[in-house]
Amino acid sequence: MRVKQVFMALAVGTLVACSGGASPNVSPSGQVLPTDTVPTAGSLPTPLAIPTTGRILFIVEHDEGNHVLFIDQSGLHDIATTDPTLAKANWAPDDTILFDSERDGGLRHIFRMGSDGQSVVQLTSGPSIQERPAISPDGSTIAYSESEGAFVKSHGLWVANADGSNPRQLTPDGKPDVDSADTSPAFSPDGAWIVFERAALFTSGQSGLVLIHPDGSGLRRLTDDTLGAGYPRWSPDGKKILFSQHYDGTTFMPGPLWIVDVASGKVTALTDPTDSGISTEGDWSPDGSQIVYKYFAPGMDHNELRLVDADGTHESTFWVPPSGVGGAETPDWGR
Repeated sequence: MRVKQVFMALAVGTLVACSGGASPNVSPSGQVLPTDTVPTAGSLPTPLAIPTTGRILFIVEHDEGNHVLFIDQSGLHDIATTDPTLAKANWAPDDTILFDSERDGGLRHIFRMGSDGQSVVQLTSGPSIQERPAISPDGSTIAYSESEGAFVKSHGLWVANADGSNPRQLTPDGKPDVDSADTSPAFSPDGAWIVFERAALFTSGQSGLVLIHPDGSGLRRLTDDTLGAGYPRWSPDGKKILFSQHYDGTTFMPGPLWIVDVASGKVTALTDPTDSGISTEGDWSPDGSQIVYKYFAPGMDHNELRLVDADGTHESTFWVPPSGVGGAETPDWGR
């Protein structure tokens, strides 16, 4: 939900040291990519709480380009990147950041950068869109969805080596001209499983969660299409999966966060199903005690971040963007 407004200039904290080294930005073919310049940070408020553990990475959309931010025990930090199309950013085990982008001016592909926004490396390429990346806990493998575009044709889930080499198709192509896809993969904490969203029909919110081993074996349906399950995230102990409930694309319908027990398949609501707002894109704290998520309700002009305990209690607002700014997207709570 992007709302047009230019950020006012205001510095917002120090940047973490780059873990990606001083190597130039390169594509898989060896092409040098443009180096991002350090942007002037926006008029961004301080968080209303500080995480007791780990770092919460998220994106704020605005007309001058997407800001990539994180919040840790010392406050709010703005990562130096000016890529206006950067999305789905998440921490990699080596302290780099995985994301998808149209930064080359063409199709959306998968990239990686240092935690200071520099040393950008392109991992995937070609005539298809690759997006929604995830990385295995040991840092050896990435997973992502591939398609020919919205409502055209899904090419299923793919996995590749962490540097983008040796790409291989994990799930089959979808039907042409059908609003469906396998998407939003997430690795289990032990790396043995990938959970993903299998959308039968996006526009009506029909989708469920499916499990598969990274080698393509062991396909198992975890939830049916009743709740429109999507955006799955594993609990740190690997026993539960948090997911969002899709809402109808043409009318505003509330949607809570849900948790499914991996062993039994039992589904329980985490946030209040009677809430008039939408709770989505949640992620667990490294110790499993809390969950951060995106929240939007009728009358709001932005998305905000909220926190809730893993048992559904003590819900609170965590970070609110300036008035008129589109708000926070895809929070990722890393170590």
